[in-house]
Amino acid sequence: MRLAVLDHGQRRAAKTFLNFTSFVGRRPADDVLKTLLYRPEVLGRAFTALVRDIMRGPSPWTVGERELMAAIVSRTNACTFCTGIHSYVATLRIGADVAPGALDDWRALDLTPAVRATTELLVRLTDAPDEVTRADVDKVRAEGVSDKAIADAIHVAFVFNLINRLANAFEFTWETDDARMKDAKVLDRMGYRLPGFLMK
Repeated sequence: MRLAVLDHGQRRAAKTFLNFTSFVGRRPADDVLKTLLYRPEVLGRAFTALVRDIMRGPSPWTVGERELMAAIVSRTNACTFCTGIHSYVATLRIGADVAPGALDDWRALDLTPAVRATTELLVRLTDAPDEVTRADVDKVRAEGVSDKAIADAIHVAFVFNLINRLANAFEFTWETDDARMKDAKVLDRMGYRLPGFLMK
């Protein structure tokens, strides 16, 4: 369900910024950006800082590994928008092509045992959270993954389980595959940062 208020109900500063990004990028402003800027006191301010810390802050996982986990969680949630964006950010960071379609069979990807076991936990948490037990976590520990790394990965899953639902509910999209890749490059370059004045 596309909400017109995200296009036409923005505050003046946000509207100016969105118009500027549309002009420079020669395409509509990003749907995630519109949602974060609509009411920054509800979602944008605190949530953006949280996501930036989880996806770009210090962690046992590389940025590419976190982006891959985000893409796989998104694919599990059937979120085409987030899968498309974050699979390409993962491609940029890992240096190997991570096509969105390949994530339907992500277990066939060339992953380290630690990433594979951890991602299995994240997919299980996403698909059947009530069925996750200590035994599931112990399987990840058995691959040498620290509790800190497990917690960091679960934070990635938490963030994207929320974002995926917003993206699916609000029908986030991009016009072309080229636009998807350009948006992913901008996200990678900005590192989940937004200008502070837009969050006031």
